[in-house]
Amino acid sequence: GDDENRMSSLMEGQEVEFYVVNEQGGGGRGSKKGSGGGKSLSARKIKLLPQGTVKFEHELAQGVTGYVLECPVEAPSADSFFGGPSKKSGGGGSCNTAAAAVVMGKICLDTPIIDTEGNEVTEVVLHPDMYPCGTFTLSRTSGEVGIWIRPGDTLLFDVIQIIADGTYRAMPTKHSQCLSLRSEELTTDDMSSNKALIRLVKPSLCGRTEGVIRSIRDNYGFIHSAERNVDVYFPLFEVMPNEIHSDLINNNPDVYNGTDPVQNKSGRIHVEIGMEVSFDLSLQILTNAGGGGRGGGGGR
Repeated sequence: GDDENRMSSLMEGQEVEFYVVNEQGGGGRGSKKGSGGGKSLSARKIKLLPQGTVKFEHELAQGVTGYVLECPVEAPSADSFFGGPSKKSGGGGSCNTAAAAVVMGKICLDTPIIDTEGNEVTEVVLHPDMYPCGTFTLSRTSGEVGIWIRPGDTLLFDVIQIIADGTYRAMPTKHSQCLSLRSEELTTDDMSSNKALIRLVKPSLCGRTEGVIRSIRDNYGFIHSAERNVDVYFPLFEVMPNEIHSDLINNNPDVYNGTDPVQNKSGRIHVEIGMEVSFDLSLQILTNAGGGGRGGGGGR
Protein backbone atom coordinates (compact mmCIF):
# COMPACT_ATOMS: atom_id res chain seq x y z
CA GLY A 1 0.00 0.00 0.00
CA ASP A 2 0.99 3.65 0.47
CA ASP A 3 3.10 2.81 3.55
CA GLU A 4 5.12 0.23 1.59
CA ASN A 5 5.70 2.66 -1.30
CA ARG A 6 6.75 5.40 1.11
CA MET A 7 9.20 3.12 2.94
CA SER A 8 10.67 1.82 -0.32
CA SER A 9 11.50 5.40 -1.37
CA LEU A 10 13.53 6.08 1.79
CA MET A 11 17.25 6.50 1.18
CA GLU A 12 20.28 8.16 2.69
CA GLY A 13 20.04 11.91 2.23
CA GLN A 14 16.22 11.94 2.11
CA GLU A 15 14.88 15.05 3.86
CA VAL A 16 12.12 14.36 6.39
CA GLU A 17 9.91 15.97 9.00
CA PHE A 18 9.15 14.16 12.27
CA TYR A 19 8.17 14.39 15.92
CA VAL A 20 10.90 13.87 18.53
CA VAL A 21 9.95 11.63 21.45
CA ASN A 22 12.04 11.53 24.63
CA GLU A 23 11.76 7.95 25.87
CA GLN A 24 12.76 6.61 29.27
CA GLY A 25 14.86 3.47 29.31
CA GLY A 26 15.39 3.13 25.60
CA GLY A 27 12.61 3.02 23.08
CA GLY A 28 11.90 1.37 19.80
CA ARG A 29 13.87 -1.33 18.09
CA GLY A 30 17.40 -0.18 17.25
CA SER A 31 17.37 2.82 19.58
CA LYS A 32 20.50 3.56 21.58
CA LYS A 33 20.08 3.24 25.32
CA GLY A 34 22.07 5.21 27.80
CA SER A 35 23.92 3.44 30.60
CA GLY A 36 21.51 2.07 33.17
CA GLY A 37 18.53 2.39 30.84
CA GLY A 38 18.64 6.18 30.51
CA LYS A 39 16.65 8.43 28.18
CA SER A 40 16.86 8.29 24.39
CA LEU A 41 15.38 10.25 21.52
CA SER A 42 13.21 8.62 18.87
CA ALA A 43 11.60 9.93 15.69
CA ARG A 44 7.85 9.44 15.18
CA LYS A 45 5.39 10.06 12.31
CA ILE A 46 8.11 10.62 9.73
CA LYS A 47 7.04 12.59 6.64
CA LEU A 48 9.10 12.79 3.46
CA LEU A 49 9.95 16.30 2.25
CA PRO A 50 11.05 17.68 -1.13
CA GLN A 51 14.79 18.00 -1.65
CA GLY A 52 16.08 21.39 -0.46
CA THR A 53 13.44 21.88 2.23
CA VAL A 54 15.58 21.20 5.32
CA LYS A 55 17.96 24.00 6.31
CA PHE A 56 20.80 23.64 8.79
CA GLU A 57 21.95 27.23 8.49
CA HIS A 58 20.84 30.69 7.40
CA GLU A 59 22.93 32.46 4.77
CA LEU A 60 23.46 36.00 6.06
CA ALA A 61 25.92 37.59 3.62
CA GLN A 62 28.07 36.88 0.57
CA GLY A 63 31.49 38.24 -0.30
CA VAL A 64 32.14 40.24 2.89
CA THR A 65 35.53 41.10 4.37
CA GLY A 66 36.96 41.08 7.86
CA TYR A 67 40.32 40.90 9.61
CA VAL A 68 41.64 37.96 11.60
CA LEU A 69 41.55 38.40 15.38
CA GLU A 70 42.66 34.88 16.31
CA CYS A 71 43.82 31.99 14.13
CA PRO A 72 41.95 28.71 14.56
CA VAL A 73 43.85 25.72 15.94
CA GLU A 74 43.43 22.27 14.45
CA ALA A 75 43.18 19.21 16.69
CA PRO A 76 45.96 16.63 16.11
CA SER A 77 43.63 14.12 14.43
CA ALA A 78 40.53 16.22 13.90
CA ASP A 79 38.03 15.29 11.22
CA SER A 80 37.39 17.96 8.67
CA PHE A 81 34.50 20.40 8.82
CA PHE A 82 32.73 18.30 6.20
CA GLY A 83 33.25 14.98 7.95
CA GLY A 84 36.47 13.75 6.33
CA PRO A 85 40.17 13.94 7.09
CA SER A 86 41.58 17.44 6.76
CA LYS A 87 43.78 18.25 3.78
CA LYS A 88 47.09 19.93 4.41
CA SER A 89 49.18 21.91 1.96
CA GLY A 90 51.02 25.18 1.77
CA GLY A 91 53.10 27.20 4.19
CA GLY A 92 53.15 30.47 6.08
CA GLY A 93 52.93 31.04 9.82
CA SER A 94 52.51 28.41 12.49
CA CYS A 95 50.19 27.42 15.30
CA ASN A 96 50.47 24.71 17.95
CA THR A 97 48.05 21.79 17.60
CA ALA A 98 48.68 20.18 20.96
CA ALA A 99 45.13 21.03 22.06
CA ALA A 100 42.78 18.07 22.42
CA ALA A 101 40.04 19.72 20.34
CA VAL A 102 39.58 22.16 17.51
CA VAL A 103 39.77 25.81 18.58
CA MET A 104 37.79 28.10 16.31
CA GLY A 105 39.40 31.31 15.11
CA LYS A 106 37.77 34.74 15.15
CA ILE A 107 37.25 37.32 12.42
CA CYS A 108 36.05 40.89 12.99
CA LEU A 109 33.79 42.04 10.15
CA ASP A 110 34.78 45.26 8.39
CA THR A 111 31.08 46.15 8.17
CA PRO A 112 28.55 44.66 10.63
CA ILE A 113 25.67 42.62 9.18
CA ILE A 114 22.19 41.82 10.51
CA ASP A 115 20.97 38.27 11.20
CA THR A 116 17.48 36.88 10.61
CA GLU A 117 16.25 38.15 13.99
CA GLY A 118 17.58 41.69 13.59
CA ASN A 119 20.70 41.25 15.73
CA GLU A 120 23.90 43.03 14.70
CA VAL A 121 26.78 40.67 13.87
CA THR A 122 30.33 42.02 14.26
CA GLU A 123 32.36 38.79 14.66
CA VAL A 124 32.32 35.35 13.05
CA VAL A 125 34.26 32.17 13.76
CA LEU A 126 36.65 30.38 11.41
CA HIS A 127 37.19 26.61 11.37
CA PRO A 128 40.77 25.31 10.76
CA ASP A 129 39.61 23.45 7.64
CA MET A 130 38.75 26.83 6.11
CA TYR A 131 42.33 28.16 6.03
CA PRO A 132 43.14 29.80 2.66
CA CYS A 133 45.21 27.15 0.83
CA GLY A 134 45.15 24.83 3.84
CA THR A 135 47.95 24.02 6.29
CA PHE A 136 51.08 21.89 6.37
CA THR A 137 53.13 20.05 8.99
CA LEU A 138 56.32 21.89 9.90
CA SER A 139 58.11 18.74 11.04
CA ARG A 140 57.46 15.06 11.55
CA THR A 141 58.04 15.21 15.29
CA SER A 142 56.31 18.43 16.36
CA GLY A 143 52.62 19.24 16.57
CA GLU A 144 53.01 22.52 14.69
CA VAL A 145 51.48 23.28 11.32
CA GLY A 146 52.20 26.11 8.91
CA ILE A 147 49.41 28.48 7.90
CA TRP A 148 49.11 31.35 5.45
CA ILE A 149 47.13 33.75 7.63
CA ARG A 150 48.06 35.83 10.66
CA PRO A 151 46.14 38.16 12.99
CA GLY A 152 45.42 41.38 11.14
CA ASP A 153 45.11 39.78 7.68
CA THR A 154 41.96 40.62 5.72
CA LEU A 155 39.88 37.71 4.38
CA LEU A 156 36.99 37.50 1.90
CA PHE A 157 34.18 35.05 2.73
CA ASP A 158 30.46 34.34 3.07
CA VAL A 159 28.68 34.33 6.45
CA ILE A 160 26.15 31.76 7.70
CA GLN A 161 24.38 31.25 11.02
CA ILE A 162 24.16 27.66 12.28
CA ILE A 163 20.54 27.06 13.32
CA ALA A 164 21.39 24.43 15.96
CA ASP A 165 23.65 26.62 18.12
CA GLY A 166 23.23 30.13 16.68
CA THR A 167 26.94 30.60 15.88
CA TYR A 168 28.04 32.79 12.97
CA ARG A 169 30.63 31.18 10.71
CA ALA A 170 32.89 32.29 7.87
CA MET A 171 32.40 30.06 4.83
CA PRO A 172 33.94 29.79 1.33
CA THR A 173 32.65 32.34 -1.17
CA LYS A 174 32.28 32.36 -4.95
CA HIS A 175 33.20 36.05 -4.97
CA SER A 176 36.81 36.69 -5.94
CA GLN A 177 36.99 40.43 -5.15
CA CYS A 178 36.07 42.84 -2.37
CA LEU A 179 32.87 44.84 -2.76
CA SER A 180 34.72 48.03 -3.75
CA LEU A 181 36.23 46.28 -6.81
CA ARG A 182 33.31 44.18 -8.04
CA SER A 183 29.69 44.29 -9.07
CA GLU A 184 27.46 43.29 -6.16
CA GLU A 185 25.85 40.27 -7.83
CA LEU A 186 27.58 37.08 -8.91
CA THR A 187 27.37 36.49 -12.65
CA THR A 188 26.63 33.13 -14.26
CA ASP A 189 30.31 32.92 -15.23
CA ASP A 190 31.32 33.52 -11.59
CA MET A 191 29.08 30.71 -10.39
CA SER A 192 30.43 28.23 -12.94
CA SER A 193 34.13 29.17 -12.98
CA ASN A 194 34.94 30.47 -9.48
CA LYS A 195 35.88 27.93 -6.85
CA ALA A 196 34.29 28.60 -3.47
CA LEU A 197 37.13 29.62 -1.14
CA ILE A 198 37.91 31.77 1.86
CA ARG A 199 40.42 34.15 0.31
CA LEU A 200 43.34 36.09 1.73
CA VAL A 201 42.95 39.50 0.05
CA LYS A 202 45.22 41.76 2.11
CA PRO A 203 48.10 40.83 4.45
CA SER A 204 48.49 42.71 7.71
CA LEU A 205 50.95 45.58 7.34
CA CYS A 206 52.35 44.95 10.82
CA GLY A 207 55.89 43.53 10.41
CA ARG A 208 55.61 43.62 6.62
CA THR A 209 58.54 44.82 4.52
CA GLU A 210 59.96 44.58 0.98
CA GLY A 211 63.16 43.48 -0.72
CA VAL A 212 64.80 41.73 -3.68
CA ILE A 213 65.71 38.04 -3.85
CA ARG A 214 69.51 37.89 -3.72
CA SER A 215 70.21 34.15 -3.81
CA ILE A 216 68.38 30.81 -4.00
CA ARG A 217 69.58 27.39 -2.80
CA ASP A 218 67.90 23.96 -2.94
CA ASN A 219 65.14 24.70 -0.41
CA TYR A 220 65.87 28.19 0.88
CA GLY A 221 67.06 31.61 -0.19
CA PHE A 222 67.99 35.14 0.92
CA ILE A 223 66.21 38.45 0.36
CA HIS A 224 68.09 41.75 0.48
CA SER A 225 65.95 44.07 2.57
CA ALA A 226 64.97 47.43 1.10
CA GLU A 227 64.78 49.05 4.55
CA ARG A 228 68.08 47.92 6.04
CA ASN A 229 71.39 46.59 4.77
CA VAL A 230 70.77 42.95 5.67
CA ASP A 231 69.99 39.70 3.88
CA VAL A 232 66.96 37.87 5.22
CA TYR A 233 66.74 34.08 5.16
CA PHE A 234 63.55 32.41 3.91
CA PRO A 235 62.58 28.76 3.27
CA LEU A 236 61.06 28.22 -0.17
CA PHE A 237 57.88 26.75 1.30
CA GLU A 238 57.15 30.26 2.64
CA VAL A 239 56.55 31.57 -0.90
CA MET A 240 52.79 32.00 -1.21
CA PRO A 241 51.13 29.73 -3.78
CA ASN A 242 49.71 31.01 -7.07
CA GLU A 243 46.18 30.83 -5.70
CA ILE A 244 46.85 33.40 -2.99
CA HIS A 245 48.92 35.62 -5.29
CA SER A 246 45.96 35.78 -7.68
CA ASP A 247 43.60 36.83 -4.89
CA LEU A 248 46.04 39.49 -3.64
CA ILE A 249 46.43 40.95 -7.14
CA ASN A 250 42.67 40.97 -7.80
CA ASN A 251 42.06 42.86 -4.56
CA ASN A 252 44.88 45.40 -4.77
CA PRO A 253 43.59 48.59 -6.46
CA ASP A 254 47.20 49.65 -7.20
CA VAL A 255 47.82 46.47 -9.22
CA TYR A 256 44.41 45.27 -10.48
CA ASN A 257 43.80 46.56 -14.02
CA GLY A 258 40.05 47.02 -13.56
CA THR A 259 39.01 44.56 -16.27
CA ASP A 260 39.13 40.79 -15.97
CA PRO A 261 40.32 39.32 -12.64
CA VAL A 262 43.42 37.14 -12.69
CA GLN A 263 42.39 33.48 -12.71
CA ASN A 264 43.40 31.32 -9.77
CA LYS A 265 46.06 28.73 -10.59
CA SER A 266 47.20 25.98 -8.28
CA GLY A 267 50.83 25.16 -7.52
CA ARG A 268 53.91 27.13 -6.60
CA ILE A 269 55.36 30.27 -8.13
CA HIS A 270 58.79 29.88 -9.69
CA VAL A 271 61.05 32.31 -7.84
CA GLU A 272 64.15 33.81 -9.41
CA ILE A 273 67.07 35.97 -8.32
CA GLY A 274 66.20 39.66 -8.74
CA MET A 275 62.48 39.27 -8.07
CA GLU A 276 60.94 42.05 -5.96
CA VAL A 277 58.92 40.67 -3.04
CA SER A 278 57.08 41.71 0.09
CA PHE A 279 57.23 39.56 3.21
CA ASP A 280 56.70 39.33 6.95
CA LEU A 281 59.92 39.95 8.87
CA SER A 282 60.62 38.20 12.16
CA LEU A 283 63.72 37.79 14.31
CA GLN A 284 64.59 34.25 15.34
CA ILE A 285 67.22 33.51 17.99
CA LEU A 286 68.83 30.09 17.56
CA THR A 287 70.76 28.80 20.58
CA ASN A 288 73.17 25.85 20.78
CA ALA A 289 74.42 23.79 23.67
CA GLY A 290 77.19 26.28 24.39
CA GLY A 291 74.74 29.10 24.87
CA GLY A 292 75.63 30.92 21.66
CA GLY A 293 73.10 32.04 19.08
CA ARG A 294 72.48 34.13 16.01
CA GLY A 295 69.69 36.26 14.64
CA GLY A 296 67.74 35.37 11.56
CA GLY A 297 64.67 36.38 9.65
CA GLY A 298 61.85 34.80 7.75
CA GLY A 299 58.68 35.74 5.98
CA ARG A 300 55.88 34.68 3.77
